[in-house]
Amino acid sequence: MSEEIRKPRQRSAEEAFAALARLCSRAEKSSGDAMRLMRTWGVPEADRPKVLQQLQEQRYIAVSYTHLTLPT
Repeated sequence: MSEEIRKPRQRSAEEAFAALARLCSRAEKSSGDAMRLMRTWGVPEADRPKVLQQLQEQRYIAVSYTHLTLPT
């Protein structure tokens, strides 16, 4: 018996946005979660920031400002 190893199919930016929008509608996800999922789904690296921005603009993912430092 030969076992075939199946590679997961790559998702387009549009497919990734739709899948992430569904996930984010059900449970809170961070931008890091979204980037990690897109990486595992094989979404082209150049498309990932665009998908993330679209998710943030449509309020599926909150924009985080915690990485910014305030002047002292």
